[in-house]
Amino acid sequence: MKKTFWSALTILIMTALLLSGCGGNYDSGKDFSRGNASDNTYTSAYSGLTFTLPGEDWQFASEEEMAAMMGVSVDLLNNVGIETSEEEVSAVTIYDMVARDPYSGTNVIILYENLALTQGGLAYDAKHYIEASNEVLQQTGMYDTFSEIGETSINGEVYITQNIKGNISGLASDQYYFVRRIDDYMLTVIISLFGDQYDIDSIMGNFTNANSQA
Repeated sequence: MKKTFWSALTILIMTALLLSGCGGNYDSGKDFSRGNASDNTYTSAYSGLTFTLPGEDWQFASEEEMAAMMGVSVDLLNNVGIETSEEEVSAVTIYDMVARDPYSGTNVIILYENLALTQGGLAYDAKHYIEASNEVLQQTGMYDTFSEIGETSINGEVYITQNIKGNISGLASDQYYFVRRIDDYMLTVIISLFGDQYDIDSIMGNFTNANSQA
């Protein structure tokens, strides 16, 4: 099961990379910074998101693994992942967190797309970003059911959301996308459910507001 899971996660990473080709007032007043995963909790001062691992078996991807996903050297990532190197800011796809249950395959990915490095990207809002990504996802042949695009609130911030279902490496996939633009970055939270151990509500219950914590 673990081998199948890793194959599925690899495909999910590749799918997320495909979205980097897609592109109000988005000024947060903050400098971009990556979040920090420590023990069982991920926290991002930039997005305001905190995510607590849903179970004891869950794991965060290491800095080495995320550096490989970004196609950069781990030396470009700082020890705690809070300060941002010039190379990170210049990367089109910036992985901030990957959390996974190695047994069920269910996982949560938080990433940013640097719209300034994408042709026409700065013209995109979150809804247009999801709309543009649907065609790319359909072309992979792994997704066949796309829900209507809607809105939801996470910790007081509005996210554009969509549920997409398909089959990845022989596993039925039930994915939820939550997208929000911050400054020149598109923040995307991808929750991929495999099996029936977890549902979307049980995963979303592990998100809290980082900026409200002491």
